Amino acid sequence: MEGINFKYDCLGNPSLYEGSEISRKETELLIIAYCLRNNISDVGLENQLLLINAVLPHAVFKSKYKFLQSFSYQTNIEYYFCSSCSVILNFENNTSICEYCQIFYQKSNLKQIGHYFIYIPLKEQLMNFVNSKAYLYFGTITDNESDIVNSSVYKQLKEQNVIGINDITLMWNTDGVSLCKSSKLSMWPLQVCINELPYRIRRNNIILCGLFYGNTKPNMNVFLAPFAKELLDLYVNGFNSTTLHHREPINIKVYAILCSVDSVARPLIQNVKQYNGLFGCSYCFQKGKHISVGKGFARVYCYYKSVRLRTSNGHEKLVRLAVERRKVIKGVKGPSIMALFPNLNIIHSYPPEYMHACIIGVGKLFGTEWFHSKNKREKWYLGSQSTEFDNRLLAMKPPCEITRTPQSIINNKYKANDWKYFILYYSLPCLNGLIDNKYYKHWFLFVFSLSIFLKASITDVEFWLAKRALTQFVIQIEKLYGKRFMKYNVHGLLHIPEVIYAPQCTKKN
Repeated sequence: MEGINFKYDCLGNPSLYEGSEISRKETELLIIAYCLRNNISDVGLENQLLLINAVLPHAVFKSKYKFLQSFSYQTNIEYYFCSSCSVILNFENNTSICEYCQIFYQKSNLKQIGHYFIYIPLKEQLMNFVNSKAYLYFGTITDNESDIVNSSVYKQLKEQNVIGINDITLMWNTDGVSLCKSSKLSMWPLQVCINELPYRIRRNNIILCGLFYGNTKPNMNVFLAPFAKELLDLYVNGFNSTTLHHREPINIKVYAILCSVDSVARPLIQNVKQYNGLFGCSYCFQKGKHISVGKGFARVYCYYKSVRLRTSNGHEKLVRLAVERRKVIKGVKGPSIMALFPNLNIIHSYPPEYMHACIIGVGKLFGTEWFHSKNKREKWYLGSQSTEFDNRLLAMKPPCEITRTPQSIINNKYKANDWKYFILYYSLPCLNGLIDNKYYKHWFLFVFSLSIFLKASITDVEFWLAKRALTQFVIQIEKLYGKRFMKYNVHGLLHIPEVIYAPQCTKKN
């Protein structure tokens, strides 16, 4: 293999063979993902490696043993919880009695019914990170990029010497993933990423800290308890480790400053009402209104010029009242374990999650309703012109920078990225002349504001223009489309400028 000129990816991993566009590490991940997805046996994996070696210019995988050795082993801890009161149980000789309800449990029975979750300690994984090639990119984000490390909140923590030069800040996430359509079984991974890494490196170095699997949504105060306990220790004491830059151990402290979750997971973590309940907004005190929609009911959030916003201090008072009175107070059910952290604001550290809030929550809503036959009597209905719309859409030839090519709107099998490109690049040219001008101008407001907010950096003028356009878009929806369109995600658009300007808008010209 001497003399072969390998390419390297951004983390220094060699390509699979000379001229290959894929690295060896990426190939290993694809192989293991294929084996897990298709339940391939050990013998099947061994034969697959032999097959791959046979078609490559040279043998890459010497043995199954060496192939599996390339995947680092992480210690994981199983936590079992009471079926009745959901508290974590302490076992002795594989048996336990719940200290609250006095129910007797055997570990094997709880495992069988799925009343447990897995936690993978964060400290060990961070120690591996600071000694990996990815650490070379730590702290290399430039000042002109609109990123978390250039936000006003982050800079303030730096100026106050809360965050040191070697310290790590985290953004974390959890989300339910349905395993199949015919079952309620879902999986909730707990994931962490490091804010000081550039976006491309950051997304390739996601850390898995926990995994919940079951028929119901997890009790977040239970599922997040080990995570919160370890984060608190890393916040106070940090960890000592050598790094690629330091031969002698240094102390590194860890701060969780941001949580990016959708509108289903967010209220579970904050321990508040969900969007379909009274006072269901995480950011303000709008009650919402219960209206009849089709054969059922839905909660809508009509536009009000002045609505009182939630604050962390106000939330704390409502938590105390909820505990004292043992009932929900203005949407607050009780305390959240994640409110223990000084730099994780229970309101503002949980911003709207862009993909679900904007792309799926609003973009998909309009993109599907325009063509649905139930709306054939509406002035904005486009179903009768769907063929012309599709012809325009499929005739477009986007540049290579756009990774998703146009697909038929009639088939409606779009994924989030398809909707993103449809909204930003395809929708306006396709709608032009097919929909009444007032609806076209209205949709333009959404596309305009979204395109500005998605820029790498924005000026104050651009921000205020986008905010005004987004506000007008929301205001006009009820008049143009009716109350049933005033869903929670539409209401949530009004809170997006608050989040962008306060912690994340970095360019102030």
